[in-house]
Amino acid sequence: MDIESDGNPFATNPSFNAPGNGGIPSGLMQTVPNTFHAFKSPQLLDDIFDPANNIFAATNYVETDPKYQGKGGIEAIWPTAAGYANGGSVWGRGTPTSDSIPAWLSDREFVVNARSADANRPLLDAINSDANAVNSMNAPMFAGIRRGSTQSNTTVDNSMVVNLSTPDLPSAFAKAKVLEAQRSMSYVTPGR
Repeated sequence: MDIESDGNPFATNPSFNAPGNGGIPSGLMQTVPNTFHAFKSPQLLDDIFDPANNIFAATNYVETDPKYQGKGGIEAIWPTAAGYANGGSVWGRGTPTSDSIPAWLSDREFVVNARSADANRPLLDAINSDANAVNSMNAPMFAGIRRGSTQSNTTVDNSMVVNLSTPDLPSAFAKAKVLEAQRSMSYVTPGR
């Protein structure tokens, strides 16, 4: 229920109401009206927002509909923990740039905008399923991106070589300081 409705018995998801979807997902288990009416209990309130009948219809659907037979039951259909800890596509209300869907992110995760995600979904799916996917792709465009690293912690070589032509050592150090200041302003610090 946390995933489907966040425990709100009156939750709805109008963005899912596309032709052929059976109506707007509603209630605790986000049951569509067609499914609710086909799998509800006649002994409970005939109301999609009734928590007991919404749960009954959703679980009855998963337990008895032929398309779910042999798939491991409810535990295999609904995740036992909320979220996208292993990555994956997110769909919901709003537009590709509206920031309408709240997100809990973890340290070192990376968010890709919708336009780029749509254009690169197979690559993103491969990266989410295999941390070394980029290393295993022998495409020239990936050469040198990871250099065989298998750890998520990466380091950046911040060293620099400066060739200066100056009349003396103090002038060389002064120029090097200016160059270092200019270079450091060109880096984006994570979290800023």
